[in-house]
Amino acid sequence: LYSIYYKLRRQRDEAAVVHGLVHWMVACFTTEELSAIEGNLVQEAAQSAAIREGFRSAFLASLTVRTTFAGAAIRIDADEIVELTDVASACLLIDPRQAIELCERVMSRFGKEATLAPWVAKAVAVLLFASVRLGRRPQEIVACDDVLGRYLGDEAPAARIASCTVLAAKVVALSASGDLQLALRIFSDLEGRFGRDDLPEVQAQVAMALSARGQIHADMGRHHDAVATWDQVVARYGDGDALFDPAIATALIHKAILLAQTGEPELPLATVADLRRRASASRESAVGVAVAKTIALKAEMYVQIDRPEQALSIIDLADGLATSAGSKDLQWVEWTRARALLVQGERELALEALAVAYRNTTFDEEAPGRLLHHVPELIGCGFSEQDLLTIFARDDRTVPWIGPMVAVLRLRIREQVQVPAEVLALAQDLEKLVDQSIAQVRARRSGSRQRADSRTGSSEAPA
Repeated sequence: LYSIYYKLRRQRDEAAVVHGLVHWMVACFTTEELSAIEGNLVQEAAQSAAIREGFRSAFLASLTVRTTFAGAAIRIDADEIVELTDVASACLLIDPRQAIELCERVMSRFGKEATLAPWVAKAVAVLLFASVRLGRRPQEIVACDDVLGRYLGDEAPAARIASCTVLAAKVVALSASGDLQLALRIFSDLEGRFGRDDLPEVQAQVAMALSARGQIHADMGRHHDAVATWDQVVARYGDGDALFDPAIATALIHKAILLAQTGEPELPLATVADLRRRASASRESAVGVAVAKTIALKAEMYVQIDRPEQALSIIDLADGLATSAGSKDLQWVEWTRARALLVQGERELALEALAVAYRNTTFDEEAPGRLLHHVPELIGCGFSEQDLLTIFARDDRTVPWIGPMVAVLRLRIREQVQVPAEVLALAQDLEKLVDQSIAQVRARRSGSRQRADSRTGSSEAPA
């Protein structure tokens, strides 16, 4: 009580109040008494940022406090890692550099805590995928080797989860970057080490790597092996824990994509029906979220390498999944449909698709980041600023989220901008970012066309 009074009078800082109170509790109560209330403290910390920050500062200030509240310390730190990693994962498509920055923050703060290894490993996995999005080779990501060097071979549960998570992420990333033979070798190592592990968290990572192996077979042109591998994922893990939902969803959507592209229309429809059923029944919509992210990333990749037909076939598979998926990714992937149609030369259909996508998009706090990705991509593909303005300026419902981007478009065509001074200042800064992004998009598309011309007639499949 004295601590609360003193801190409120002198600092008026809720986290500081908690910090002081924690030290008084350690001084006043026995270890047994504190253990009895630790569970409640963890629950309260999960609901209050001030309590979490107070505990964290107390843990940093005193090893005794951290030792006394060991369970709370692990849980509170893990919650922070999960929060940062989730934000980083959401940044993968639209801002991989930001994703890397967030993951590096996780590693710098928590990387040496053995008890937090499984959560840190997930952050390393996201960093790996973000690096691949920027064109870096998975073999060059030092953080992966650091985790594997620290934990591979350690039989402690946390160490097994961490090392398997990183190995599985390397399989997926190597597959995406086209290093297929190395990906298969690492998968063999992973399966040999962890294929019979009894921890569900480990098996969930094995399942994800097995799904990636199916994609590797597909990229090698071994379609029968690919389908058999994805069927194996569903057969082995399909009736188990919700931990396996993302791997199952990934296997099924990749299977549907491959079947759609190989001219067997009734088979992908059956696979999508299975996906819809699983997404509807999935706890926390894990299947739906994984499906939506896979569709978004795959469609994006195919448009970026000038393969609009493949992009459209993938987006068409999303029909009917939007409700069950419970993810905004399937709304924003419709913006990619407009780009794919424009790359095909279907300008009128592209404009119509973009107008429909705009009308059906839920604009919220995610909109600024998404628009900073999509607007330069749309202009880089050939939409004009006036095309976008005609669609964006049709109503007032989206002004809080889309207003600054409308101002940017007006600035780019030297049109008068009538907005508050603060919005104009923001738009002028955004204009520089958009200009840079458009230049990058055009350079990438030019490079992609040159590579396509150099391998004309090749049947090489994209990773």
